[in-house]
Amino acid sequence: MKVLRYAMIALCAMLLLAQGVWAEMTTTMSISGDVETNTTAEFLSEEGTDGDTDTSNMTNDGRVKVTFKGRTEGENGWYGAAVAQPLVSTDGATNVDDAYVEFGTSTFAIRVGRYEGEGGFSKGEDVYIAAAPGAPGRYEANYARGRFGTGYGHVGFHFSPSDTLKLYVDTTIGHTTQDDVAVNAFGVRPVVKFSNDTFTVKVTGDMMKFVPQDSDSDYDQTKWGFGVDASTKVGGVTIGAAVARGTVSGTDVDNVDWDDEYTLSTFGYATIPVMENDAIGAAIGYTMLSYDKSDDEAKNLEGYLVYIHQLPVEGLKIKFAGSFSTAAIEPEVGSDADNTAFGFRMRLNYDF
Repeated sequence: MKVLRYAMIALCAMLLLAQGVWAEMTTTMSISGDVETNTTAEFLSEEGTDGDTDTSNMTNDGRVKVTFKGRTEGENGWYGAAVAQPLVSTDGATNVDDAYVEFGTSTFAIRVGRYEGEGGFSKGEDVYIAAAPGAPGRYEANYARGRFGTGYGHVGFHFSPSDTLKLYVDTTIGHTTQDDVAVNAFGVRPVVKFSNDTFTVKVTGDMMKFVPQDSDSDYDQTKWGFGVDASTKVGGVTIGAAVARGTVSGTDVDNVDWDDEYTLSTFGYATIPVMENDAIGAAIGYTMLSYDKSDDEAKNLEGYLVYIHQLPVEGLKIKFAGSFSTAAIEPEVGSDADNTAFGFRMRLNYDF
């Protein structure tokens, strides 16, 4: 992994020197940000052998994100850029969203650091999506998308052959712990994007490989999948749909094959303008989790409705969202369970 990283750094340096970037430069810098606060009430019902368990909770949370950008452009068409996005949560925790350096031309760029790759599973105005107890999580063609924890980083190659066609090839390099096993990780995630004034479609491939740092260990894990995301905008109305399928397979520390798991997720949404500056959003999604060897299954039906209102201050919006989720848990051994969740959220957004 280190050899690959050093090779990439050397390649970047050679490309810069080969293009003579020491020509006359133009540098720009900017600072922007946004504040987000959420007030949420959620109600959960979980079915068990001794009857239903009903719970409720209320939360108020949020965060402040500040974006620092710098960009230097040369007369020869090459540029260098950097982005840093520190985050501060309302509970006092600090983190970082993106932190990367990039260089290239209008048709090709290399990006290195921490960032989130091009999206491949749009959900519209997803202010709040409830999750029923035991519901399978959506697979969003995002095993290798990014913004991982300590020890991870990205090297991305981004191509722009035309204004309508883009290709993003992001690789992931790092180390982590999987199932109490120290592993090295490698991933690759290509995204092909076609877009024009009314239509956008993305096709995503997605793969992560985890290899034990101890060469004597039999542990192995592979995650791979794909997704298709399409949207169109007609008369101000945006309609979109996405589908993705992911697989997790491998062997455990005793060299026993896993029961491969498969996740299929679909999502459809619409955003409709209302009056001059407001909008209504609605969506519905479905996820099914199944296995290769066992007959265990879990299914989740979810949806939301949101109203977005522009307040009489530039950059300030208030959003009211309601959401539901129903989970059908069907184990091979044991009793089936039907769990539910629904809730409401008020979000304030201020962009500056």
